[in-house]
Amino acid sequence: MDDISMKPQQLTITALSEEGEGIGRLDGMAVFIPGALPGETVECHLVEQKKNYARGRLTQILAASPARVSPPCPYFPECGGCQLQHLDYPAQLEAKRVTVQDALERIGGFKGIDVPLTLGMAEPFRYRNNGQYPIRKVNGQVRIGFFKAGSHEVIDIKDCLIQPEINARVVAALKTWIQESGVTTYNPKTQEGMMRHLMIRHSNITGGLMVVLVATVKTLPGEAGLIERLRGAVPEIESLVLNTNTKPGSQVLGPQSRVIYGKERIFGEIDGFKFGISPLSFFQVNTAQTKVLYQKAIEFADLKGSETVFDVYSGIGTISLSLSRKARKVYGIESVRPAVEDAVENARRAGVEHVEFIAGKAEDVMPRLAEQGVRPDVVVLDPPRKGCEPEVLRTLLDMKPEKIIYVSCKPSTLARDLKILCVGGESGLEEPAYRLAAVQPVDLFGETGHVEAIILMTRSGSGDKK
Repeated sequence: MDDISMKPQQLTITALSEEGEGIGRLDGMAVFIPGALPGETVECHLVEQKKNYARGRLTQILAASPARVSPPCPYFPECGGCQLQHLDYPAQLEAKRVTVQDALERIGGFKGIDVPLTLGMAEPFRYRNNGQYPIRKVNGQVRIGFFKAGSHEVIDIKDCLIQPEINARVVAALKTWIQESGVTTYNPKTQEGMMRHLMIRHSNITGGLMVVLVATVKTLPGEAGLIERLRGAVPEIESLVLNTNTKPGSQVLGPQSRVIYGKERIFGEIDGFKFGISPLSFFQVNTAQTKVLYQKAIEFADLKGSETVFDVYSGIGTISLSLSRKARKVYGIESVRPAVEDAVENARRAGVEHVEFIAGKAEDVMPRLAEQGVRPDVVVLDPPRKGCEPEVLRTLLDMKPEKIIYVSCKPSTLARDLKILCVGGESGLEEPAYRLAAVQPVDLFGETGHVEAIILMTRSGSGDKK
């Protein structure tokens, strides 16, 4: 493929990547093309070529997909927050199903897996309960929005269509205050300036907001005026927090937070349980679809009331409490101590006494529980995008629970981990320890390329086949 980048290439798009890019093939090599859709014939210029793949820039659509639509957002596709607004929603759900199936087959080595259609949402807009907006100043003008696709340039966005409309009022009020007060904004290159990010969290119980201002300082000049400005524009604000982050890099929140107005936390509800949400709490961004996801986890667990359950990467206890209704005992295991403290309080508030939350790494906590004679019948895994630590998977192979339920937001790392648990050669076992019994994609991230998937594994040689 000499001088391949110097001339246009014609490709047929067969699938979408996990990031929502069209995938075509050129001489057997995968080419990722933002903006291209499955079923389309396109022309592109290659802009990057690696040993096993290339990236292309879409120059012309020669044959468009019948599922291509006009994106409703004026910032699409320049903004990198959404990748699929040009694909109608039913086709998004099918593309995400294919993404999960492809990862299981190509990375996991599973053949003939029946992946059902992605469970979609009633309305794929205005669904996020958590928005994070970088703040910059360009040519003297404040920008609050999202990063331009493939860059760290901030696009000034008045209203994001996957965020609640009320967020636009917070953004406008804060932008005016920064502009008028002269407070500096953060420059990641020089690491100078105060204001870094705005985070807005929503309560589905009260409709109120937690507004988190991320800055490099512990006190902002003119805080009283800032509170007055924001509260005057958005009286729904229940909590206003200043979070301090002095570290370089892309991490949004720092470790220290101070409430400058209102409550320490707001509250969200999932499956009849009330959860306290603080600035650092992990809480799924799509509350309605999280209920769908947890209902599927409960269905897969099929608890009869006598089981011991481990909820690994348990966060603030959302899945643990849902499972507690039908389990004899639930152990929530989480390495982030503030999340464990929140989980303990959430269980206390709900009056649930047979759930125990333990702070520590799963690979340390699970063997310690085993030494005490505690062994799980069911294990639920809900790791971050990077997947499970290898030590966690090895511990599961040693403990041999009857069922493992894996909740994942990244199909590729899910498939990698399943290969270890379900394919004997990868785990060093002569025979697979577990078999893949069921899979269900769930859409928590409409208009983006991301998809959640929930997997049921049963121990080989045990249980009824599904």
